[in-house]
Amino acid sequence: MAQLEAFENGIDAMDEAVTKNLQNFVRAINKENLYAMETFSWQKPLRAVEFGQWAIRLIEVFGENKYLKSYCRGFLRDIYKYLINAEVILGRFENFYLGIISIADVVYYITFSIALLYLTVNVIEKRRWN
Repeated sequence: MAQLEAFENGIDAMDEAVTKNLQNFVRAINKENLYAMETFSWQKPLRAVEFGQWAIRLIEVFGENKYLKSYCRGFLRDIYKYLINAEVILGRFENFYLGIISIADVVYYITFSIALLYLTVNVIEKRRWN
């Protein structure tokens, strides 16, 4: 009913109502994409990669509209985050999942952990002296 009333108030009011509804629709679709990516990235990483590629294409289509672009930027970043997570799980963690312990994979995870600990300690030290 509100949309009919807006139409009675002129084309500009109707255009504004349709744009707002479309923005809400895009926001809802993007949130569902994020939820699916979060779920798939841990449970079914191969499915997450496929779904992530589809979600990125969908967000790019929405992003072509100047009124919807601002609703897509943050979601695109988060989709890439989950996509990278799924690809990491597929790449190195799959062997552990299958029960295959490879020295290269163990060294990779130990090196990655040490690098992150080193960066964390440096950040904490820097904050302490500032």
